[in-house]
Amino acid sequence: MYHTVKLIVMGLGLLVLASCAAPVNSVSFGKKCESNGDKLTSSYIWFYDSKNGLPATADQCPPKAKKQ
Repeated sequence: MYHTVKLIVMGLGLLVLASCAAPVNSVSFGKKCESNGDKLTSSYIWFYDSKNGLPATADQCPPKAKKQ
């Protein structure tokens, strides 16, 4: 139990530090993807500048393959 709480607190701490280190002022949660030519970047947490907007959207993510 203690180990789990410790990991959660460390994860939240890193999230706060990461958001302070970059010139961002907005955070978005949920799976989104950004496609740049042949490169696809996907994440569940996005830090971005609200002036420029978030370039990643859920629509850019490739559809999941159906399991048979």
